[in-house]
Amino acid sequence: MSISNYTALVIANNPNVGANVGGPSDNGKYVGWIEIKETKKSKYHPLLNTEPIYDTKADALKAMQKTIDEIKSNKDEHFQQISKNIVSKAIEAGIKDGSYKK
Repeated sequence: MSISNYTALVIANNPNVGANVGGPSDNGKYVGWIEIKETKKSKYHPLLNTEPIYDTKADALKAMQKTIDEIKSNKDEHFQQISKNIVSKAIEAGIKDGSYKK
């Protein structure tokens, strides 16, 4: 599964993120998804989902929770690398110390 850096950032830092499942679909399998649960301030917001590939609801839920846990446990390392990439690209573009050289 491939997700955007933004989606990973939301999953890693939003306490209202959770896993959910649905199905069975036409092929008898279940889908899993990660969502921001509805709160008083915001409505349900899906972040990512799978195809119907899981044999049981429990398998789908376990896989989605594992994905959440992996993102949360690796967030510091992952986002430090993203920050380094952004700084590197900014330097390549001539941006230094908040200024841009033409």
